[in-house]
Amino acid sequence: MEGLERIVKEHPFFAGLEEGFLNLVCGCAKNVRFEAGQYLFHEGEPADQFYLIRHGRIALELTAPGRGAIIFQTLTEGEIVGVSWVIPPYRWTYDARALDLLRAIAIDAACLRQKCEADHDLGYEMMKRFLPILVQRLQATRLQILDVYGAPPEPPVPGRTPPDPMVPCVARVRRRRRDAPQVWTLDLEVDDGDGTKNFPFAPGQFNMLTVFGVGEVPISLSGDPAKPGCLVHTVRAVGAVSDALARLGPGDPVGLRGPFGAGWPMTEAAGRDVVIVAGGLGLAPLRPALYQLFAGRARYGKIVLLYGARSPDDILFRREIESWRRRLDIEIEVTVDHASSVWHGHVGVVTTLISRADFDPLHAIALVCGPEVMMRFAITALRHSGSMTNPFISLWSAT
Repeated sequence: MEGLERIVKEHPFFAGLEEGFLNLVCGCAKNVRFEAGQYLFHEGEPADQFYLIRHGRIALELTAPGRGAIIFQTLTEGEIVGVSWVIPPYRWTYDARALDLLRAIAIDAACLRQKCEADHDLGYEMMKRFLPILVQRLQATRLQILDVYGAPPEPPVPGRTPPDPMVPCVARVRRRRRDAPQVWTLDLEVDDGDGTKNFPFAPGQFNMLTVFGVGEVPISLSGDPAKPGCLVHTVRAVGAVSDALARLGPGDPVGLRGPFGAGWPMTEAAGRDVVIVAGGLGLAPLRPALYQLFAGRARYGKIVLLYGARSPDDILFRREIESWRRRLDIEIEVTVDHASSVWHGHVGVVTTLISRADFDPLHAIALVCGPEVMMRFAITALRHSGSMTNPFISLWSAT
């Protein structure tokens, strides 16, 4: 029991709990172990325990008709599994499966509920710890739903007259490739009549691209700023103009104006840790910043990339991310909103990765791009991570 008391006391969930309350909790606790693939519980079963993860990872799963098991969140060391024990009728609403060897502390829920009824001060301490977890997971679920279903795209405006009278130049598609469902990357080059023209830009800037006879749309630059002869744009086909862009092939003309926008604060980032938080297509506008960070790696502290996609199939630039991991001088974590059992990575919204990332919030700068609701939650999570007062966001994420 003495060893168990020490383990419970040192677990982050019980930080600051009075010694007397810890003794009461330990009276309901035991060490447990699950092998990889073993289920802790199934949906509909009595929620007679909850778990404090000491080592390993757990996948939370729902079974959807016609789709089988879908992972909607992964939990790891220091986190809690199960809040149904505090909510009548005390039954699990999902399955929980060990992804690898799992060591945990199991708390007998009936035992602890009785002690909370007998000592309301203990009950209040438990509620103080569980309610933030419940609210956080409800917010994460809300964000996942918004990310999966999204907001309807704004209707295209054919023949829109640009506010700037500047006449666009003509670029041509050099290469086209598919990066994800409905997402295509176009390599463009500008010909000034005497050969390919350089078109310098800064990370975070965008161009106005025109499909003649259809319309114009702002698209972020997603290529390497050190290669101004090739303008790379990653496009999601969600409207008339973006769909027309995505269907262009090599040699097709594109009207081009730009670059526009202030760009990412790469000068201000020098000497600091850099945290990049990207959601969905938001990785595309951040990729030029990553290229520049890699090119001048010695000028920056830790570099952390946290990326969230709807599903494994929606991950952008997958091969490039894998090559970045092999650099060993950047921390990369990828999560998805939902996945099948063959996915072995994180499941959940990207904002849940922020608290796990290794960076100094007092000396870090954050670059954030993605759906608006994701950016809002990311800013909140970054500020909660410490004295993070200088995040930069981009609102050019819809295209």
